[in-house]
Amino acid sequence: MVTRARDNSTWPFGTDAEVARITASTSGIMGPAITAAIPPVFQVYATVVLPLWGEGQADHDRAMLAPLR
Repeated sequence: MVTRARDNSTWPFGTDAEVARITASTSGIMGPAITAAIPPVFQVYATVVLPLWGEGQADHDRAMLAPLR
């Protein structure tokens, strides 16, 4: 299991095999690597899933903006 320590917790990322499969699948075979769109100044990044059809959009917006305040 690949993990990363952050915020006094350890977060799982998957097994070594899963990470290797994703890396191989996104490493330039069909174009740039998936990380090509992420500026190198960022140590970590996340994928944000938006609510369907605007349901709960206000709650989602508040949750996303709260850490930035």
